[in-house]
Amino acid sequence: MSVCKDNLTPNSIKIAIIGSKGIMGQRYCKILNRAGIEVLEYDLKISKDINLRASGAVGAIICTPTDTHLVYIEQLCELQVPFLCEKPVCLSVGDTERAWEFVQQAGVNAHVVSNWRYTRHGFMGWDTGSHEINYKHFHSGNDGLLWDCCQLVYLAKDHRPTLSSEADQFSCTIDGEEISLLDIEESYSLMLMDWLRQFCGKHVSDNMWDFDDAVSMALAVQKRIKEEFAEASKETSTETSESFTRSKSILS
Repeated sequence: MSVCKDNLTPNSIKIAIIGSKGIMGQRYCKILNRAGIEVLEYDLKISKDINLRASGAVGAIICTPTDTHLVYIEQLCELQVPFLCEKPVCLSVGDTERAWEFVQQAGVNAHVVSNWRYTRHGFMGWDTGSHEINYKHFHSGNDGLLWDCCQLVYLAKDHRPTLSSEADQFSCTIDGEEISLLDIEESYSLMLMDWLRQFCGKHVSDNMWDFDDAVSMALAVQKRIKEEFAEASKETSTETSESFTRSKSILS
């Protein structure tokens, strides 16, 4: 897969993967290797320190646990290294705004993972109207399913997506159209190829989200969690109320 036609060749591009041994890190390594991009792996199980100054990396991808994103965003901004950050950027609106401030002060090119914009349905126009989304999958590690699905909560606009982690296997429909795992894999490949365009002297497309979108996404999730807290408070079941306790910190 060719990435650059001028200025840079794929073999001259080095991308640092921060958190390379995680599930998402391995996905990015696989896609970049297939495209002929040199990958510099940073395995945080070995060391949590990164040093990109002499690495030759022209860009970086942050795919560490969400609660560590802010630390690496600050470091990459100080180093003036363009980066792509996994979503959600942070697990609170406040920290997301701090990340946005780091990016603004540094003036660095920073983007947020927006793979859902690169699905077949995404190309049909995410930004027009509200979308009926049904998503079922196992919880994948963030502090609540809403953060795992923050892109979908944001994209759905005023419509409330139906989200569930109580599924035996992945299942997603958007306006009745099924989105397969193959669609998801392809969306990540298309997104990364778009993101790499900046290292070839080209502009990335409008499908890529910046940190303004990151803040808006965090606010959309916060609104949804507030709604669910309000609903839980009306329930008599203690279990129902406790199910939202872990997300309470973002309301402050």
